[in-house]
Amino acid sequence: MGVSPRSRRGHAGVFSLLALALILALTASGLATSPAAAFPGAPWFEPGQPYDQNFADPAIIEVDGTYYAYATTTGGSSLPVMTSTDLVTWTAHGEALGAGPSWSPVNGAGKTNLWAPTVVELPDGSFMAAFASRTGSGARRCIATAHSASPLGPFVSPGSQPFVCETDPNGAIDPFLVVDGGVPWLIWKNEGVPVGVPGMASRRTAFWSRPLSDDGRSWRSGSSVHFLIETTEQARPWQGTVIENPAMVAYEGSWLLIYSANRYDSIAYATGFARCTSPGGPCRQPGTQPLAASNGERYGPGGPAPFYGPDGSLMLGYHGWNPPHTSYPSYPACVDENGECSDQGQRFLYIDHLCIAGATGSLFDDDGRDFCDVPTTSYYGGAVAWLAAEGLTTGISPNAYGSDGPVTRAQMATFLWRLTGEPAASSPAPFVDVPTGAFYTDAVAWLAEAGITTGTAPGVFEPGGFVTRAQMATFLWRLMDSIVVSVATTFTDVQTDSWFGPAVAWLADRDITTGTSASLYSPADPVNRAQMAALLCRLSRTTDYAASSAPTPAC
Repeated sequence: MGVSPRSRRGHAGVFSLLALALILALTASGLATSPAAAFPGAPWFEPGQPYDQNFADPAIIEVDGTYYAYATTTGGSSLPVMTSTDLVTWTAHGEALGAGPSWSPVNGAGKTNLWAPTVVELPDGSFMAAFASRTGSGARRCIATAHSASPLGPFVSPGSQPFVCETDPNGAIDPFLVVDGGVPWLIWKNEGVPVGVPGMASRRTAFWSRPLSDDGRSWRSGSSVHFLIETTEQARPWQGTVIENPAMVAYEGSWLLIYSANRYDSIAYATGFARCTSPGGPCRQPGTQPLAASNGERYGPGGPAPFYGPDGSLMLGYHGWNPPHTSYPSYPACVDENGECSDQGQRFLYIDHLCIAGATGSLFDDDGRDFCDVPTTSYYGGAVAWLAAEGLTTGISPNAYGSDGPVTRAQMATFLWRLTGEPAASSPAPFVDVPTGAFYTDAVAWLAEAGITTGTAPGVFEPGGFVTRAQMATFLWRLMDSIVVSVATTFTDVQTDSWFGPAVAWLADRDITTGTSASLYSPADPVNRAQMAALLCRLSRTTDYAASSAPTPAC
């Protein structure tokens, strides 16, 4: 689906690698600098007009088919809100804040400056917002909450004290609201304590959460604060010394915690994720690389806002700087003839599809793919589409195929069994490590009865073992009744009289494989799921597998 004009990503490619290589050089020895407010000359957030300018730290919710987006103070609005029904055109609605927190000072225009707002619909149908605001003239911020009957506001902040305020010198910032099983939760970040602050122990930036009462106006009775994650710059250098902007979304039976890290005003700023059991944790960070880093189209992707699109797919709103800028201008006037600040630094709203597969994540434009981790333009894209259409795979999850994952012997057996129409075996599998009722039980029983496998040792199948290229060749060859070809293989690492030599020769003769190079087959290398899809699809195109009149899949 199409999204906002600034949603199309450039190819991260080499630029992203260069950006990540600069992280250590760009990361300060202390914590990140204070977050920026919108600059004085930010484009006017004019009510009733389309808007595609500065929109930092976005939060996006859907209510009755309309999407509402909120951002850090900009363009004359303390809490700007805009709406869209198609995620392409956004219309500004002006000020959503009715009354700001009494403990926070106002700016020269009488407005409350706020950062990183979040909005959620409570179980009773009302709406709750949370945001960070200054406690005085310095850099210290604390978290306020506000309530409204409408997602457009006005949101009114109750009480004379902050809802959350850490003991760190700069306090707390970046709240996020989520509802789990009818229970609202508030997530936030402590600002951290750099090494060397007199009278204070150093403290990493970290994310915390705590459940709220049903109306969101107090902590839930008997509840306590939960630790989620903290900065892990040694294991993940891309984080630098700060993590921020936590956001949570339910995903495939658990929760994703998506966040930004590093200096917001540099190309090292990036977005990563963790997996959590619940909004209260525990959480783990499965990978060591970010899911979104700077590229040639936008710098410093951050301020993540996960949500589900009209088709039910997982989406991510986020902001990014317009290259070559990574900071707001020091002068207020817009310089181009259209009244836009294209020649000055702004953080624009981007929206992409979000794919999480195992320990890795990525962003992509909608291109009709069956699984989020299978680009239609990849060498295996057509093959995976064919596998899905034929019912030969459902992926490793509802959204992911697991392209880079190794193929296990259990998966290989299941692929071949489904390819042949799921024939029934007359007796159980003769292997002690193949239990009754596993997803591969019937497949292995049939493979053994058909003479396609004899296991890895007497009575042992080793279902969790990874399939090598030599084993894969032999599986496919035996599936086709061990056809002998007269042409010997030209691969220098495949001996004609080896146990897999005739199988590889047949694969090469039928153009099912071209090896890993012009002269090598690499028989000991493991087979990944992308390669397996391509091999099965190419097999299906041979006359050994089907009549020449059969439809030819695009693989």
